[in-house]
Amino acid sequence: MKILIWYTSWTKHTEIYAEWLGKELKRTPVKAKEIQLSDLSNYDLIIYGGPIHSEEIVGFKRMRKIIPYLDDQRFIVFGVGGVAESDHYNEQIISKNFTDEERERVNFFYLRGGFDPERLEGIHKLQVRYFKFRLNRKKRESLTEAEKNLLHAFEHPDNYVEKENLETLVNYVTALKNQ
Repeated sequence: MKILIWYTSWTKHTEIYAEWLGKELKRTPVKAKEIQLSDLSNYDLIIYGGPIHSEEIVGFKRMRKIIPYLDDQRFIVFGVGGVAESDHYNEQIISKNFTDEERERVNFFYLRGGFDPERLEGIHKLQVRYFKFRLNRKKRESLTEAEKNLLHAFEHPDNYVEKENLETLVNYVTALKNQ
């Protein structure tokens, strides 16, 4: 099975997961900016990883363009976010990022990364500052649990990147390879 692992990373969390996944699957991950979408047809399984920003998987829109044209490929997307995983949060991410048709073809995995606004640069740092400003203007009781966690993370940067977080994803890919 030909497998491609490609990713977008802002703070290295996604990159670390992509590197670990590459070692587990004996593949070399590729940064998203280094891949041509036309090359995706050369693979049986396409795994994309990206950071989650405002519940959106960064860079997935680029992959979305080609999914309808790749009938024989399988797709996995892993999103790396700073909040604790929950079924509710996963469903929010899935509903915001995937159409009903894409849900049939793309398997999604959430990996907890962390959050350190100081590691961001340029426009991303400005976006986070603006998001923090918006959250601070909301009434505390109207904040979702994810928003409360993010506000806490703005003040107390955390890193939850752990190799064990990849176990379910690696097991899934291993099962696909053994089919």
